[in-house]
Amino acid sequence: KDEGQDDNESSKELVRRHRGLRNLGNTCYINASIQMIANWCVGRLSTVDDPKFEEQQPILHSFVVIARQLLAETPLKALGPPPAIDPTVVKKAIDARTDKFLGYEQRDAHEFLSAALDFMHEELEKRHE
Repeated sequence: KDEGQDDNESSKELVRRHRGLRNLGNTCYINASIQMIANWCVGRLSTVDDPKFEEQQPILHSFVVIARQLLAETPLKALGPPPAIDPTVVKKAIDARTDKFLGYEQRDAHEFLSAALDFMHEELEKRHE
């Protein structure tokens, strides 16, 4: 193969590139929780395509949306670092259930993570009723 052919083939090769999450003010506690959940369990649910999923499990759906972006593959030869992911979809879903994390002040990651897991558990329980 000539050199040009190798470059063309490698530009089609996809890889998972590490991506960060945009900070929405003092919301690093949200980003830490999102990355933990997305990499631990939601990635296993990233194939959920039920049309009612977003409506019936909005918090779980919001984490799946972010997990899909975190786990997305991009061309090997893509220029520059991959863009940061906007976690607003998760913040809005949590804010719709509780006012505990409204605004953009610093909060405790453990409290956010605990609340998010509780809400997702409730959503999944309703799904199996």
